[in-house]
Amino acid sequence: SSVVPYGHSDNSGSFTCAFAVGELCRYAVMKKKYGENDERTIKARASAVRATEACMLLMYIPCRGDGFVARTYLVPTEPVPDDGLFYRITGDKAVCVPTTDSKKKGLAGKEIYAGAEIPKRLAHLYEDEGHTIEGIVYKGDTSSDEITPHYMLMYFAHLILGEEDSELDEIIKASAKNTLRHIITNGNRLMECFGKPTSWGRWDKKHFRIGIGWADAPLKTAELLMYHKVVMAITGEKGEWEESYNRLINENNYAEISTLHEKRLKALSAICHRTPAEGM
Repeated sequence: SSVVPYGHSDNSGSFTCAFAVGELCRYAVMKKKYGENDERTIKARASAVRATEACMLLMYIPCRGDGFVARTYLVPTEPVPDDGLFYRITGDKAVCVPTTDSKKKGLAGKEIYAGAEIPKRLAHLYEDEGHTIEGIVYKGDTSSDEITPHYMLMYFAHLILGEEDSELDEIIKASAKNTLRHIITNGNRLMECFGKPTSWGRWDKKHFRIGIGWADAPLKTAELLMYHKVVMAITGEKGEWEESYNRLINENNYAEISTLHEKRLKALSAICHRTPAEGM
């Protein structure tokens, strides 16, 4: 294996989720083709499990206890880039690190709660590297680009690893419910610590009314419906999830809006004098 020091991106979690799903599928194929005790199967499983754990850690490392998900995290020895909102954990608090963005938003130095527990099963990823939670820095202002791959991963991880790794499966189920409950409770938005939604963590109808939100609405509505379906599929629970899902469809027309992607993309492309293939 290799370690790239000081590397991060806005979508570290998203990229890792995609990698994890690929490794899960590789493991499933290897297990079926060569058996669970074959060296190739064992290596594939180890890679799939570690990648899945890494993504689940992002759903806990903010230590907010409310289902908020981090984009990525840095260990104390890594420098903090000047390109977003970062929070350094100290004790049961986290302080917003001074960056251009945090200063602009008036958040630099803001102290927030960070006392929720991280499952030992996930904490080993930084503990094995000689670190504790003390001094860990995580990136916030998380977008739907992160949340959607997490739900994709949780579905496949439950499907492929669930029966053989009950400990990890319970973490996956709890993570899926916690984050969806956060989104529903906050009006279909992912909320930052200062009482406003993150820049792109929005699935609410107000966001859909104008501009890029209007163009994104078909994708965003499909995403949120998918989150509900994943939670119900992996937990076997209905109740609050089915009620919320039905409200989105029957009262807010999310299923209908999700079919309008091509129409809205073409309309926005015409306004911007670009073809859909060129993008925005």
